[in-house]
Amino acid sequence: MFWAGIVDDTLIGPVQVPEGIKINSEKYCELLEEAFIPWFEKQSVYRKKQLIFQQDNASSHVSRYTKTWLYNKGLAGKNLMTWPANSADLNCIENLWSILKRDVYRGGHQYTSKIALWEAIKTAAVNIPTSTIKKLTSSMDGRLMELLQKDGKKISK
Repeated sequence: MFWAGIVDDTLIGPVQVPEGIKINSEKYCELLEEAFIPWFEKQSVYRKKQLIFQQDNASSHVSRYTKTWLYNKGLAGKNLMTWPANSADLNCIENLWSILKRDVYRGGHQYTSKIALWEAIKTAAVNIPTSTIKKLTSSMDGRLMELLQKDGKKISK
């Protein structure tokens, strides 16, 4: 399992979840502490105030423990988006995963070990142009408008 975040034109991660680890609230917050918070703490006060942290409704994301942890890190209120669990139409990270999968398995390539697969994922991730990441995040307004026009039904983008 992997985690990554995207903000504007920046890819944060990916981070590999160690094999055998079940992502409960505490493990999820540890992952964010390792992968996201170092990036977040380097941002200007203005950017931190503008940032909206989006995640799905996985139980480890919406637990009281995680909400308190996020609040203590400055990610609450208008900086924390309430989001439906199954929103692949709108969650631009899903499109990033598709790009990574396409690159990793290009030409039908198969991997003989998890280590080789992880190395390929990291290589593919660092080679995604910032313009591609920016295109994904910039598409959110249009996706939201299309969703509203279709009364919440599946969208094409």
